[in-house]
Amino acid sequence: MNISEVKIRKVEGKERFKAWATITFDDCFRIHGLKVIEGENGLFVAMPSRKLPNGEFIDTAYPLNQELRETIQGKILAEYNNLKTPSLEESNEEIKEEIKEESNEESNEESNEESNEESKEESNEESNEESNNAG
Repeated sequence: MNISEVKIRKVEGKERFKAWATITFDDCFRIHGLKVIEGENGLFVAMPSRKLPNGEFIDTAYPLNQELRETIQGKILAEYNNLKTPSLEESNEEIKEEIKEESNEESNEESNEESNEESKEESNEESNEESNNAG
């Protein structure tokens, strides 16, 4: 079994819980609900789980051997560490660029609207002249 895809969705504002993970095996079996957690000894991957009525948590999907557990954790943490987290400065630059692009699009739309209105006015004037000349 090969891990064919890993998706990571970072979580903001949580102390130890860093991200949700989804893994796909052989492009045909997907598991959602894995968690990237900051532990005392660094990051680790927690398997999907649910809470029992007595308050205990039980894993709903899990590897049956240590080798697969290490493979899953290694792939998920590698993908998590590869995610680019933009700095505040980079984020601000991206926002400025988006605003600039939107502003340019609005200007182009306004120019097109003005041009269309001028064309309509000219067309109306020509119609009126033709009507006057015909009569």
